[in-house]
Amino acid sequence: MQLALAQPRQKELDTVFVDVQNRTGIVKLAGDSASAASANLNDLRQRLAVRQAQIQAMAVYATTSNPAYTRVQAEAAGLRAQISAIAGTARESGTSSEQEIQYQRALRDVRATEETVDGLRKQLVQAEFEAMSKLAGLQVLERATPNEVRSGPRRTLMAAIATLTVLLLVVLWFLWRIRRYRLGMLDSKGTNIVQAA
Repeated sequence: MQLALAQPRQKELDTVFVDVQNRTGIVKLAGDSASAASANLNDLRQRLAVRQAQIQAMAVYATTSNPAYTRVQAEAAGLRAQISAIAGTARESGTSSEQEIQYQRALRDVRATEETVDGLRKQLVQAEFEAMSKLAGLQVLERATPNEVRSGPRRTLMAAIATLTVLLLVVLWFLWRIRRYRLGMLDSKGTNIVQAA
């Protein structure tokens, strides 16, 4: 549900960001004419905007005791310290141009929604995995496909062997019965002769 709401918001902020880029003419804060210090300062500001967006997005799905969350907060604090060391506190407090501020805000909003959507996607995948693992011992990994080469015994061969075995047993049983019958006949003839004498 949250993911379905966050994705249109992300598209909306992307279009707003493109509008800010077109309106201000800033495609990237570190321009070609900027000095090395200005480029470094702008790079630090962009990285700080990214970290702030990550913090804002992680606040949706992570707790403050989350190691990744505390790491990103520490990185943001370090970037703020570097920016204040390079530009001084007066420069950081608001002497940058309005266009740069608009650009940074739009960039931060876009990155924040990207982080939020990524976090929500991860939660969705994890929830789907947990739901599948809670099924009653069933795990469907992929559809079953028949083997190209048959494995296992051949049914015709098994049936022929069983038939021959049964036939052999029947013949042996029949021969055994005939032998008993003949022995019984000889016994009965011998006892009849003895009784007649």
